[in-house]
Amino acid sequence: MSKQNKHIVECLLPFLVEKQDLALACTLISPDVISHLDQYTAHGREVWMQWVRFINSRRSVRLLDTTEEEIVITPDERVTASGRWKGLRKGEVAFSDPISATYKIEDGKIVEIWTKRTNYTFVLGPLMQSHLGVAGILLFFKLWCLFHPMRAGKK
Repeated sequence: MSKQNKHIVECLLPFLVEKQDLALACTLISPDVISHLDQYTAHGREVWMQWVRFINSRRSVRLLDTTEEEIVITPDERVTASGRWKGLRKGEVAFSDPISATYKIEDGKIVEIWTKRTNYTFVLGPLMQSHLGVAGILLFFKLWCLFHPMRAGKK
């Protein structure tokens, strides 16, 4: 089971930087996935997909990618992936500070995700370093979703 769970997370990573059609992530993410960003919690695959679209739409980093440094399976079968964001910033290749996320997998699908606000500083800027800044970014995200709804074939 642990190798299968690790493989599911490895397959998810290209979706985070939209290297694969986000609609295909439905095979990996439960429709009822619970996503935690520090103390903030969101429910549902569509919210997760919108978040991925949102972080990839930010203009401060071009050619966003991830580098995988380590994937660890915990005794309770959760999978923690760590690495860094990579992208072009002001024409130069840049890397983020270390980032990580933990995934709970049941019946071959990711059902819960734990991540932290500082994972997104590289992409979303220094506001992600404070709780007040995160609240502002999340409010902006909700507004962004109103103007960038999910469309058939774009999920």
